[in-house]
Amino acid sequence: MIPECRKAQAQGINPIDERTWTVAGMAAYACYVTYALILAGIILLGSIWGPEILVNPYNLLGFCLMGIVLLYIGFYYYNLIILHLQYYAITHIL
Repeated sequence: MIPECRKAQAQGINPIDERTWTVAGMAAYACYVTYALILAGIILLGSIWGPEILVNPYNLLGFCLMGIVLLYIGFYYYNLIILHLQYYAITHIL
């Protein structure tokens, strides 16, 4: 693997570029959405046909789903703010 990378770098090609991060980000987002939808379906079915007790495992799954969604929203806006700050620093300060 290393000789191929060095050969590509000698030709002026960056073997690790932004496309890698884009594909990895799209794959991670697809996994997140798939997991969240499956978990939401399990919670919905479990709350309909689940046990008739006050606290059941589907409540815990619901809190886990809520935590995952809140983490996603938090990281999304955190990255958005960081990108805006970097853009501002590049265009106005430098």
